[in-house]
Amino acid sequence: MGAGNTYALFAASAERHAERLAVVDRRGRWTYAELARRVDEVAAAIAAQDVSPGGRVGLLLERTGDAVAAMLAAWKCGIAYVPLDAATPPARAEAVLRSSAVQLVLTDGAAGPAQLDGVRALDLRGLSAAADPAPAPAPPTSADELAYVIYTSGTTGRPKGVMIEHRSVMNLAEAHRERIYRGFLREDRGLRGTLGASFAFDGAVERLLTLLSGHTLFVVADEERTDPERYLAFAVEHDLDVLDLTPAFLRSLVRCGLLSHATWAPRLAIVGGEAIPEPLWRELAAASRTTFYNVYGPTETTVNASVARIEGDRPHLGYALANTRVYVLDEAGSQVPDGEEGELYVAGAGVARGYDEMPELTAEKFRPNPFADGDPLYAVMYATGDLGRVRPDGALEFRGRTDEQIKLRGFRIEPEEITRLLCARPDVEDAVVRVRASADGEHQRLVAYVVSETTPQRELSDELRALLREQLPDYMVPGRIVVVERLPLTGTGKIDDGALAALDEQDEGGRMNGSLDGITPELVTIWQEVLAAGDIDPHASFFELGGHSLSAVAMIGRVNEAFDVELPIATVFTAPTITSFDEALREARQELASR
Repeated sequence: MGAGNTYALFAASAERHAERLAVVDRRGRWTYAELARRVDEVAAAIAAQDVSPGGRVGLLLERTGDAVAAMLAAWKCGIAYVPLDAATPPARAEAVLRSSAVQLVLTDGAAGPAQLDGVRALDLRGLSAAADPAPAPAPPTSADELAYVIYTSGTTGRPKGVMIEHRSVMNLAEAHRERIYRGFLREDRGLRGTLGASFAFDGAVERLLTLLSGHTLFVVADEERTDPERYLAFAVEHDLDVLDLTPAFLRSLVRCGLLSHATWAPRLAIVGGEAIPEPLWRELAAASRTTFYNVYGPTETTVNASVARIEGDRPHLGYALANTRVYVLDEAGSQVPDGEEGELYVAGAGVARGYDEMPELTAEKFRPNPFADGDPLYAVMYATGDLGRVRPDGALEFRGRTDEQIKLRGFRIEPEEITRLLCARPDVEDAVVRVRASADGEHQRLVAYVVSETTPQRELSDELRALLREQLPDYMVPGRIVVVERLPLTGTGKIDDGALAALDEQDEGGRMNGSLDGITPELVTIWQEVLAAGDIDPHASFFELGGHSLSAVAMIGRVNEAFDVELPIATVFTAPTITSFDEALREARQELASR
């Protein structure tokens, strides 16, 4: 992997491909030379703020080319970045920024936490393009420096920061170049790929690294990345070669015609974030114009630890990346024979330094590797909590979890973080969180079951949901909160999931006591299609019906297009039921008609 940090690889790529297109977003486009210049401007501004080498800078930015420049600028300054989504609730953003000890927060006015004592903010909008920018600092030469700290959901009730070093990032870039991209390179230009993931998740890191090889990143706006029809139109318009998708969104794209478009098809697509259902796997394996890859790996192993070309009939995780080993161990820590099930442990260049300021949890999950054979590269192995086995062909196969961790639409969720917040209310005695599928099995949502005898259900559900929205990102807020007298248990004292599901169905059926008469029919159709729901309870919120931030953006987009209005996304929160939303829509249409 050599010396230096990841920025040095970008600088070399920018010099080789100076006039090639590097980044495209809704605001404009940058060649590699222009992007490198913007990186220098941001790096010089960071240096002027006296952020110490080895320090950290927070990123609270919209998904634009400036966010890409900010990440690269942090690396040029020899500091790590701590990314946050612009939609992160202020309370959570503040908690993460405090925990990570950032010295500076880069913003663009899109969002921002409450003012933090001792933490400065730099608004990139006020950073003008100087004719001759001040010299930016020279990048460090140690690959052992931190590249980024990404916060994930935590079982302790607070998010945990995963510390990733440059050596791990550079290994990922080289491993993907060899295992995925090498056979698809173009002589006339770099591959044109999407950057659709939130910068607060490590999926964006892999896309950022394609800049090290001269490829072009198209930053997909929220309107496109949440609506499969718009996303597909965006991909066709820009003749994209590479798509990066979760299985849930990919399934929607397939139904919109991804595999059957008359004039366009991506050359390859990278699928990750959650398990691929077997029917979808077979459909992708049969595709003749696009090659699909399944990537697997927790954040603690630097995005991906293994990759599989999607072919054959059964889903699998493929084979470990370069400089990576994956072990299947039993509860005693011994390797199990091929074909037997055990917990997956990952060792090698991608393993994180550990959890920030969590030494006990780090010691629990990052363990000395007794199978390293004296090789320091594999001295530490990470306990993933995933169950798996080795197939006869040597490929890894995912078999579930050892704990209650949830993967939902590519997001990693620790239910305990949600239940701790719910149980902090004095009128909540106990709580559990589960994932429930829609009747057709196509969509999933979080459902929380809370025990309370003092507060009416509707009132408590609304108050709890408001509480969670102040503390958690949208994908962690349950779509439904069901109040029960007690949590049903099995004979062995465990939660009876079957009985819980029955309580959920009973509660949902009991609330279906209103009529949709008088509601705009086209609006009902849009809600039904976006939510994949046959019936719409007129008294239930969009989120109780299974909606989330991505589907809310898609719904608003379709409503605005169908009725030629400009309702803001906030309408879903101020008028969350279809009844109140219909009223807001009628008012907007009347206002337009009166102009």
